[in-house]
Amino acid sequence: MDTVHAAQQLEQIAQDMDTIARFVGAQDIEELTAAASERVFGIPQVDVLVLFGGVILAGADQFAQAMRNGVATTYVIDGGVGHTTLAFRQSVRNLCLVVEFSDSASEAEIFEAYLGYICGLHADLLETKSTNCGNNITSLRDLLAAYKVSCQSMILMGDETMQQRIAAVAAKEMPDIRTLSFASYQAKVVVDAEGASPAWAFKNEPRGTWCRDHYLELLMGEAPRLTDTADGYGPKGKNFIVPVGGVPAEVTRAWNT
Repeated sequence: MDTVHAAQQLEQIAQDMDTIARFVGAQDIEELTAAASERVFGIPQVDVLVLFGGVILAGADQFAQAMRNGVATTYVIDGGVGHTTLAFRQSVRNLCLVVEFSDSASEAEIFEAYLGYICGLHADLLETKSTNCGNNITSLRDLLAAYKVSCQSMILMGDETMQQRIAAVAAKEMPDIRTLSFASYQAKVVVDAEGASPAWAFKNEPRGTWCRDHYLELLMGEAPRLTDTADGYGPKGKNFIVPVGGVPAEVTRAWNT
């Protein structure tokens, strides 16, 4: 295959990845500021802002900025030990040598250590027992109840590749709370044709982002979960989430390609 043809194929792959990413990376509020909250929620400060585990380090920077902006009354980091934790520990240690945490630290504890060492900030509550997206939400619900946190409005900050699912689980498990999604980063995929052979790469790569193959793997795994079919996570399948309104045709096409 000649280089031009290979680059054209990769351009299509990059476009398809971005199509899937924009769908799974739900973004209901454009920025985490009081002004944006006022426009979307009608209030300058929401009750709770939650940063979920499974997020790359760029998510912690966004969370810290949101805290400085005062967008919430209560700040929660939610994440125990799951399939991404080992890689996340190593990523943080590679990027931030001064941040100290134990070899058994949960993702919430790692984020809290980063916030303290790098940002001089601390979350109000940590949820450290959850192991997956489903019990991230149920454990969060129980944590807020245990600490008697009044919550009618909430912003959910998750990994781009999981944000739509996090919101759908929250809608199922906490239907009385008004929630908005804010994907903690939005990766843009481009084709790098500078080397001996073209390859896809991240434009403005988010800090601590997944390796390319893992990012693609996460995207490809997520779209089928959001379908309301026997194999999906909706009521007709595993019943983990509320229906998300159907996977758009262009997302299905991109996934098939």
